Amino acid sequence: MTSATRKEPDAGRMDRQPMMCSRRWPFTVFLPLNEAFEHLSDEMKDNFKDTEFARSVLQYHIAFGRYNITEFQDEENLKSLYEDLPIRINLYRGGEIVTASGSDVSRSDINADNGVLHVIDRVIVMTPQFGSVAGLLSTPIFRYMYYGMIDGNLTGLLSGDEPITVFAPTDVAFQKLPPDQFKKLYMNSTAIRRMVKNHIVRGTFFTAGLYTGERLTTLDGQTLGVKTGNGNTTVDDAQIIIPDWTCTNGVVQVTTEVFMPPGLLQTVSTVNDEEDTHMVKSIG
Repeated sequence: MTSATRKEPDAGRMDRQPMMCSRRWPFTVFLPLNEAFEHLSDEMKDNFKDTEFARSVLQYHIAFGRYNITEFQDEENLKSLYEDLPIRINLYRGGEIVTASGSDVSRSDINADNGVLHVIDRVIVMTPQFGSVAGLLSTPIFRYMYYGMIDGNLTGLLSGDEPITVFAPTDVAFQKLPPDQFKKLYMNSTAIRRMVKNHIVRGTFFTAGLYTGERLTTLDGQTLGVKTGNGNTTVDDAQIIIPDWTCTNGVVQVTTEVFMPPGLLQTVSTVNDEEDTHMVKSIG
């Protein structure tokens, strides 16, 4: 399935001011209440002292066009006021849970003269400013996943239109691997490809839509078990430490562990099957 994008009014003729909801064009606003702001970390609250940052986040909560909740479709994108970045809509459990870029819609269809408001349970601060999943993985904390994506020939998939979820371990997670396992991994591009595929699931899975006992099938054919509770989510017993990092083609869930396919490193040698991998070059 590929993502659908709504057609909005002719935004090119609009005078885009910081807040446009007083204008005549219809808008859909995803509205976090005061307590959602109160739940932000102290660091994030400090970021809101920056006027430009605050404006960009608030603009991202506003979409062109008027859409009641019954009109939402799973995996569709609504164009936001912030640089036209998409607000991704997802429906889980038969539509019982509706999310906007991962934030749960707790109250819907509050009508206004020039649009409609939907109350959401948190502020959307992890906007898709890096673009696709591939773009996000190019950031410094994902060095090994990024080079693994290249070595595994998966860049096209992770930068395409198909909705994708990546459970992405940080570099620290890779560095926790036993040295002999790490060497076997980064010296063999076939092993790298399987390892990276074992972190990729088709479809967009925000934490609001995950539930205890759910089994997610990776591109490597393995299953990942989900547990939720007390505000935390784990996948194969690895905690999601940065949840719901929205991308234009899905979401990245940052994890604390590397999901190695069973028996993978027992079947490969430390002799590379091709020329030096990008992982080798990055380490060397």
